[in-house]
This record gives sequence, C-alpha cells and structure tokens, in this order.
Amino acid sequence: MIETRYKKIFDILTSDYDFHTSDEISQLISVSVKTVQKDINGLNDILVGARINSKRGKGYIFEILDKPKFTDFLKKDWIDYSFEDEDFNNLAYRIKYILFSLLFSKEYIKIEDLAEELSISSSQLKLDLNKVKEIIKKYKLKIDPRPHYGLRLVGDEFNKRMCIKKEIIQDKPEIISKMSDESNVIDEIKEIINNIFDKYNFSITDISIENLVYHIYVSIKRTEDEDHFFIGSRDILLLRKNREYDIANEILDAIGEKFKVYFSDDEKAYIAMHLLSKRSFEKENKNEITKNVDQIVVDMIKKVRENLNIDLANDLDLRINLGLHLMPLIERINYNLTLKNPILDDIKKDVISFEAATTASTVINEKYKINISEDEVGYIALHFSLAIKNIKDKEKNNKNVLIVCNTGKATAQILKAQFLKEFQNYTGRVETCDSNKIKKQKLDKVDLIITSIPININTDIPIIEIGAFINNKDIKNIKKFFKPEKSIEKYFPKDLFLTNLDFKNKKEALKNLVEIINEKKSVDKNLLAEIEKREELAPTEFDDLLAIPHPLNPVSEDTFICVAILNQPIIWQAKKVQMIFLVNISKNKKEDLRFLYSKIGDFLTDREKVLKVINNPDYFNFINIFNNED
Repeated sequence: MIETRYKKIFDILTSDYDFHTSDEISQLISVSVKTVQKDINGLNDILVGARINSKRGKGYIFEILDKPKFTDFLKKDWIDYSFEDEDFNNLAYRIKYILFSLLFSKEYIKIEDLAEELSISSSQLKLDLNKVKEIIKKYKLKIDPRPHYGLRLVGDEFNKRMCIKKEIIQDKPEIISKMSDESNVIDEIKEIINNIFDKYNFSITDISIENLVYHIYVSIKRTEDEDHFFIGSRDILLLRKNREYDIANEILDAIGEKFKVYFSDDEKAYIAMHLLSKRSFEKENKNEITKNVDQIVVDMIKKVRENLNIDLANDLDLRINLGLHLMPLIERINYNLTLKNPILDDIKKDVISFEAATTASTVINEKYKINISEDEVGYIALHFSLAIKNIKDKEKNNKNVLIVCNTGKATAQILKAQFLKEFQNYTGRVETCDSNKIKKQKLDKVDLIITSIPININTDIPIIEIGAFINNKDIKNIKKFFKPEKSIEKYFPKDLFLTNLDFKNKKEALKNLVEIINEKKSVDKNLLAEIEKREELAPTEFDDLLAIPHPLNPVSEDTFICVAILNQPIIWQAKKVQMIFLVNISKNKKEDLRFLYSKIGDFLTDREKVLKVINNPDYFNFINIFNNED
C-alpha cells in the first residue's frame, strides 16, 4: 500500500495546524501548484467535521469545526482515502488508470498533467500510451493528439462502452470507485437493483451484481454527458422478447427517476444484454446441443489433437460438456458480451489445459471472426482440465496384472500382497495363477505379467521375471513399466539454451530468437508470424519472470524448446520476463507430449526453481532442476 496525495497534504496541514502555501506544499510532495489546489478541493469534499480554508497571502489552514464528527471520520473513513492498494509503479495498473482517464474525459488531457498524477516522467508516459493504443485498437478507438491541448480518445460510443466493459468493469472495477468518489450513488443503484430482482425472483452471482452496478453507473455518467449510442431496432426487438428486458426497463426507469436521468431504449437494451448473458450462463445445462455447435466441438477437439498431440476424440463427456458450454457462449458472442472469470489466474497455472483451450478457441474465433477473451478461454480450459485428468487417472489405475507363481497359493498371495503394497495406485485387477495354467488364462485384458519362474508363451504382453519374492531390484524394474523413463534432454537442445542476452522488448526478443532457431533447426519460414498470431490471442507471460511463446500452428519437423535467459527482465505484456521458453511442437510426429507439458507446468509454478536457473544459467544445472534433481 502507498500513501495518497490526500494523506500527504493532510499530514502537512495537521502537523502544526498553521498556514502553508500551495507553493510550499507542491515542493514537499513533488507535484504542481495546480494539482495541490485540485487535491485540496477533493479533500474538502470528503472531510467530515473539518475543512481546509484559504487566506490570500497566507495559504491554506486546516480547521476542525466539529471535533466529535471529525474524530468519528478519522476512525471509520479516513483510512479509505489515506492509502491505495495499487502502486503506480505497477505497469498494469497505470495502463488501466490512463485508459480510464481517456474514456471518461470529454476534454483534452495534457501529457504533463497525466504524468504528474501518475508520478512518472513524460517519456515513461509515452511508452505507457503505446500499450494503451494496443488495447483501444481492438475496439476501433484512437487517441487524438492536439498540440498545446493534449490527448483525447475518439471513436464510436458503443465501442467506448465495450472498452469500458471489458477493460475496466470486468478487469479493474475498483478504479471506478477510486476515481469517482460517489459511493452513495453506487449504493443506491445496488439497492434499486436488488429490490427489482426480488420482485422478479431473478438471481445472479454477487460478482455479476457488482459488475451490473458499475455498468449502470457508467450509463448514468455517459447519458448525463450526452454520450449516446445505438444498438439498432432489430436487436432491441429481439431483446424485448426476453424477461431480462422487462427487468432492465424497470431498473433504469427507477434509477432514472431517482437521479433525474432519461434512459433511451438503446440503454435499456444494453443492460438487458448483460442480464441475458448472466442468465444464459447459469442455465447452460438446460440447453440442447445443436448440430452446428456439436460440429464446432468436434473441430475444437480435432484442433487440439493436430496442434498439441493430445487426443481426446473418444471422450464423450468432454464433447457433451463443451457443447453445453458453447450454447450460451455463442449467445454471448452474438451480443458482444464476456463473462468475467474470477479464478483465471489459478486456471492458467494448469498450462496444458489452458493451452488446449486457447488452441481449441481458434475454431470459434475463425467461425465468428472474433478473438474471445482470456476469461472465456479460462472457462473452456476447465472442461479440458477434467478430460486430461480423466485420461491420466485411467492410465494410472486400470493396468490389469497377472502374477504367475509355481510354489503354491500361499506364496502367490504373499507375492500379490507385496505387489499391491508397492503398486496399488497404478493397478486395476490383480490375479494370480500357476505356471501350468497360464496357457488356459484369458490374457486379452491383461496389461502386465509378473512371474517368479521362466515361462514360455506367445504374447505381446510385457513379462517381468522376479525372484521368489519381490526385492528392491524387482521394484525398480516394475516401476519402469508403470512410470517409463522419458528423456527430457532431447526436447531441450544444448545449442538452443541461450544465455547472456539483452533485448529491449518482446518484439526484439522473438525476432532474434526465431533467427537463431532458423539457423539450427528445420522450421517453416513463417515461424515468427505463427508466434505473433498466438500472442494476439492471449499473452503467453506466466506470472513474473517467465513467458512461453509458441507458434499457433506447428511449423517444425521435431519437438524442441529454445530456452533464453536474459541479463535483465523485459516487459512482455504487462509483466516482467527474464526467462523465455520458446516451444515448438512437431507437425509430423504424433507422440504423446502430456508428460512434457506436465513437467513444464511443474517448473513454471515453482518460482524458486525458476530463480535458481536465472541466477545460475548453466545448461546442466537447468536440466537437473527441471528434472527435479536439484
């Protein structure tokens, strides 16, 4: 947490309760006189039982008017204005702050004023603005720079609303509270919504209600500023057939009466769209899967098999669950809506499932000419996570074993007990038999034969010979069947373990790494273009320190990973990255790579391991740590 400027000014004025000039205060807190004057006006708006007064020639003085009220204010409310949870040193927060300022300002904003608010240099602000431009480009918005005036956001009002919805409300709604200082208005909106929901017996999650409150607050502000938009009569007629439109209509009529604002049919339709998306998600299991949606699901599963070598084609549950999920998702796409995913960061830690979902989502993107959000991809990833886990469980638990012994039933039972003690978690059915009966056994459902005597039968089933009882050597041999050793080194070529690198940004890093790969590996010449396509879908940064870029479609002859360790971290999308895993999956071989993804996931989620490699960037050190041989 950091101190706000409000608190810094408050502390100066209450240190001696004497006069302090705006020049003096501005020097003490390193902002302009104009900002000091603005902040003092803001302080006076929130103070209870006290006021900051000014006297020409002397400056400002803090005066307590009602001590009990002022004391109560200090106890209950002052903390909310004294500290901020977000630090402007955080790039992601600064980007949202700048975006909010541009979206909600009708006037031009001077670069120097905005830089001062953020406590950064003008040159740093210009770099931040490049990130903002990348975001607003998705919504067909632009920044209009005007000499001597500053910057202003221009574009269609509907696109501005979409940007507010997706980039502010669904990502950082708290910015609205921090920058509006109208908590009483927000509370009154919430009360009206809850009363009308009770009347209609309409229910959505608490998070959805919070988002709806902010949507309506934004609608009030945009309408007051005469920032109108048009949805279109056809879509309004379509929405009016739903109960959600009646609810939205009644909510906005009540709010309009309360705050003396008139809402158009377009505004009501806009709110109805949001209610409809929440309702759709909650009732998704009641929908029937259409042939069109089922075909999309089939294509998604096929895409995962082709790009990631993960075959889920026979998982009927995945096919049904994805189909049920896609029905309301497509409805949301039609209304340009997105569900916020509050557990997205946790979902992304399951690297293999999230990558499968991202890959599968390209089918939806191509069909509907969109890029669905990371939040929506996260929900799809949950379905893939369950499907992949089911495969692992089946592989782990359904190995049927036959134990062959020729020294009696008692010994056979001892062998079985020994075996189950060591390998119960990997087996399904375990049976025993004498050697002279083995030829009569049905072996079609046996995965492994363990025998204490030499046997001669014609079968493709693996046979492991042990001693009279299972010893440590036997355990090691059997473990190789259940947990076959897989070479990790072959996926990490030593000549593509790159260290002592200096790059300015992501673009430069990818360009240089692709050039090195082109010299050493057989890859298609469109490798960089395919990597950039994947980056457009969602950033591949994984927490701080590490990113895992890769081509959207396979372009290499074999599977390999280029590891690059930088001398200094660079900003990838919003986070600092110092280690890069540039992953290439073979377009020819169809080997099962789930174990490799699993190992990568284990490594990514262990910050201590990542730091050990960065601090000692040696190839063999990396292989040992990656293989859990630290």
